[in-house]
Amino acid sequence: MKTFATALCVICMLSSVRAAFAAATDFNAVNRDHVAERIAPKAPAVENVQNPQAPAEKAPAKPPQKVTPPAPPVTPPAPPPEPVEFNFAAMIDAAEAQKLSDAYLHNTLAVTYVGPAAWSERSGGRYTRRVTADFIPANVPFHIPLVGAREDVDSVRSTLDAMTNVMQPDVLRVLREKSALGPVMQWLVRRTFANGQPRGANYFTPSVHPAAFTKSYFNATALTNAAARLSLYDVPPIAYIMSVYDEYERFPLLRKIPGRDYADLQQEETFSTPFAIAVVLRAPEPLRTFRFCARAWAASNVQVEYVWKVVHGRGLQKLQAYRGDPSRSPKAGFAEIVVNRRYMSARLDIAVFSRVGAGPWGPPAIISIFQSPDVVSDFFSTGQIREISYQSRVDPGDPFRTALAPLCTPRDWIDSFDLDEKGRIVTIQRRRKGSVFADRFFRPSGERVIDAWANGTPKEAVKVEYFIKDGMLDYRDSGDVVKYPYSSSPYSK
Repeated sequence: MKTFATALCVICMLSSVRAAFAAATDFNAVNRDHVAERIAPKAPAVENVQNPQAPAEKAPAKPPQKVTPPAPPVTPPAPPPEPVEFNFAAMIDAAEAQKLSDAYLHNTLAVTYVGPAAWSERSGGRYTRRVTADFIPANVPFHIPLVGAREDVDSVRSTLDAMTNVMQPDVLRVLREKSALGPVMQWLVRRTFANGQPRGANYFTPSVHPAAFTKSYFNATALTNAAARLSLYDVPPIAYIMSVYDEYERFPLLRKIPGRDYADLQQEETFSTPFAIAVVLRAPEPLRTFRFCARAWAASNVQVEYVWKVVHGRGLQKLQAYRGDPSRSPKAGFAEIVVNRRYMSARLDIAVFSRVGAGPWGPPAIISIFQSPDVVSDFFSTGQIREISYQSRVDPGDPFRTALAPLCTPRDWIDSFDLDEKGRIVTIQRRRKGSVFADRFFRPSGERVIDAWANGTPKEAVKVEYFIKDGMLDYRDSGDVVKYPYSSSPYSK
């Protein structure tokens, strides 16, 4: 019985050692044989029973035998990823967002030519310089929008193909299995452009993480050398992100609902993948709060550090820990982001990076918050929203405006907002374009007001539903009329 217990303890100890190595070794599934070889026990020494004082004798060596080594196993080459169509529609139209997920899952590192780096636009007799990167609706770590000359596309694609061709087979296989080939390839591009130093502060500069790339980012010799040297141990933890909405927390954050919180049919979050999330601001509030959570792949059971950086645009007012819980801080992978629409550029990109210890920072996961150029907002001096007008700028001669048209469905009305002393929206006045007086009134929760009390609070209201008619957004009454008792607050149910 004692011998059996001893054997059981030994088995448990060996299992613990093996589990410890498995937890401490990244990419354990690939390196299991290598790790087992390193920790395999050596042959024990033979005890000299006749003379215990004598040193133990070594196990007798077996006579050398001529052994024919087995033929190395032939590993079939990994099948190439299936081609996936990729275009801007996948970034801005929720109905096309599946193509973006397919591109991520199939390791498609798309290279798209988007035009010159900048151009001049005439407005009101003046020429304004427009930057192409501002009109790309999202910054996706597995998509390379290229500006410059059209012939640069073939050169960049050849460089990327050469990088995958010289990668070690195990590295290429694991990255494809985990759908991480695109982010790691871009990490090599960004690291090379940062002079090979993803540990320094220069790695967080906007120039290293552009919304649109140029040919200068793709040094063929440096990139192929970096790809050939890359091993599974060199790949840093890869951050991935997710949006967080929770109505049960102490400080809940609710998702904005189309048709109720704003006049539209489309969701604000146009797509969400592990390495990229895009949000289009549609609700009228000037200050918007979002919460995101970051985690790192291939870094289980180790302490991971995160950092959040603005890599494009402006408009970030706060980046802080979740309210009510300081332990959920940006450094721990949690971020509450407050955006000010009044001072926001066309697009704001916030990247999150991860690392273990003092190692290099990994590829970014990027959050893009976009404002449609077809929406014109006017604000009070206090910063509160006063009016929103919508205009369609679809122009066959302007491919960027045309490509971004699905971000905002055209409509022929203007919304004005009445606010209370706290800056909250009390009533939405809607008037047709060209008209001076409003002919429709709406509650903050989206119902159309049929009748109101003397103090302006709703007396009767009805829900509306939005639909598209002749390419324009329109609405109609939907449901029964709801009567409200007299109240001093428009927020009373």
